[in-house]
Amino acid sequence: MFLSPWIPSGLNCKALSPKFSATSQTNLFPRSSRYLAPLDSCGPAEFTVSRLCSSRTRLGTFAVLRRVDTSCSRSVCSLEGESADSGDFEGKNSPEGAESFFDVDTTAIEYFTPIESAEPTLAGPENLAELPLFPLPLVLSPGQPIPLHIFEMRYRQMFQRIRDGDGRFGIVMFDKDRNAHATIGTMAEITVYEPLPDGRIMTSSTGRQRFRVLKYTKESPYLVGLVEYFDDESRVESAEQIAAALKEPLTQSGTSGDNGDAEQSLTTLERRVWTALGDVLRLSNKLYNRVVVLSKQVVENSPETVLNVPENLIDPEQNFHRQKMFSFAVSSILDMPVRQQQLLLQTRDTAKRLLKQAQLLEGARQYLAAQVTIKNALGET
Repeated sequence: MFLSPWIPSGLNCKALSPKFSATSQTNLFPRSSRYLAPLDSCGPAEFTVSRLCSSRTRLGTFAVLRRVDTSCSRSVCSLEGESADSGDFEGKNSPEGAESFFDVDTTAIEYFTPIESAEPTLAGPENLAELPLFPLPLVLSPGQPIPLHIFEMRYRQMFQRIRDGDGRFGIVMFDKDRNAHATIGTMAEITVYEPLPDGRIMTSSTGRQRFRVLKYTKESPYLVGLVEYFDDESRVESAEQIAAALKEPLTQSGTSGDNGDAEQSLTTLERRVWTALGDVLRLSNKLYNRVVVLSKQVVENSPETVLNVPENLIDPEQNFHRQKMFSFAVSSILDMPVRQQQLLLQTRDTAKRLLKQAQLLEGARQYLAAQVTIKNALGET
């Protein structure tokens, strides 16, 4: 596994609107020896990790400028007049060995069937809303920014109405193999809206809150659904438990003490993730002579933010919210096929999400450590 900065060919950073970032994107390719050369004119020597991903989904998903056609089961990436089609949703054409480090039963994904309307599961109308739905071959996590290039006429109309309304819409993962979208999605809020002279629209939005689609209220010219917002099940630790878990040393394997995975606290699990993630970046930088740093969303929600907070000043409820957002921030940068990202999005257990992330990163750390050892033995620089 290594980190390699990547900019799609044909992208002219100087031609981008100043409201949109031209920072080099960074990809994570596990067990792959294939390099993707960066466009040297596009960025500084220090790269910011906005997404760690495999090449299997980079087209139409991680391009700075992109357009996605969801009506014909393929994604289209448009970059300064150049386009590339990608039907490779789950890595059929990805580099050899670029599989995920853990297997997930993807049959557990909840797909929406229009003829089977669901009833709300949470009490109170405040959990219900009507949202325009945008099916895309990607997963948006809460707190994650997403730039979108809107070109299709019906979606131009949709985003114009969103702008004139409350600025909110829903992104749901579209699976071309099933010709269906997931039931669980994320509400996004527009933060930048820039219409172009030819009618296309450049937008930037941020994921806010997850929802479950209950039914369609409109299907033409674009989907509108009645959705129910939900959150992770509360697993708030006391200030004393948090302080104790922060002081307990992690073993070499990343675990704390002799407890099994199922018995570990949220604080211990997030420390495992944070420690392994730091090791993966350090080893990747050493192995491939890169300087890569974590995204702002990951750093600001990391366990480091409470490490030196006095016990009497720790707010358990606020800390649980931070842990949840940390897990989402990590999900948005880890190398996983889209369906596996969807499973992490739809789980309502923060601990399970963190545990999967810890397992993935700890496996990556072992692989990278072995590669660094081989590199040192060969005397390579």
